[in-house]
Amino acid sequence: MYEELCGKTKDHLIYLSDINRYFHQDVASSFLILKEKAALAGFDFYVTSSFRNFSDQLRIWNEKARGKRTLLDKSGNPLPFDEMSPQEIMESILRWSALPGISRHHWGTDFDVVDYNSVPEGYHVELTPQEVDGMFAPFFKWMNEQYDQGEMENFFWPYKSERNGVNPEAWHISHRPTAQKFLKQLSFEVFRNIIESNDMDLKDLVLSDAKRIYEQYVLNIDN
Repeated sequence: MYEELCGKTKDHLIYLSDINRYFHQDVASSFLILKEKAALAGFDFYVTSSFRNFSDQLRIWNEKARGKRTLLDKSGNPLPFDEMSPQEIMESILRWSALPGISRHHWGTDFDVVDYNSVPEGYHVELTPQEVDGMFAPFFKWMNEQYDQGEMENFFWPYKSERNGVNPEAWHISHRPTAQKFLKQLSFEVFRNIIESNDMDLKDLVLSDAKRIYEQYVLNIDN
């Protein structure tokens, strides 16, 4: 289970060739039902990201820590990397990206989704608050209506609201019963061991404040 928790194996996943994404084997059927419901409502339920392995998450983290990827504030606006302290850099990364080995995307239970029918030709989806309130607003309104009616096939939003942790992410859905099994495998000791074994930038800074980070950015989700 440890390898599955950290994104270091695909043994718990199946590959859906029509979608070109990996899903946890206990989640795929629920996702396909929800995708079909969306199609009937006129939406193309498109997955921009599903399973993400440890190496990919480590690369994302380190590129942000080195200023090779744009850092964003809570409103989705770019931050001036060269003017920021290491502490500010770490906090800005944590607001939008999980630590390597800790991402819910490692589990194959969590997905970033949009309505591809609403994407203009040649446009690159960024997953920002501006897109949520703009081109994808009808899609996310529909999803919320499905949830209120109990029609989301056990999917929910772990980052639905502002909780002084990860930024609200209307695009990030999670299969509650399956993801909960992974979350129960986590403890502060496991979290700290994962970070200690990481070859990641800002590692010492994360470890120096590990308890707060664990509670604020890992456990602090909407239920």
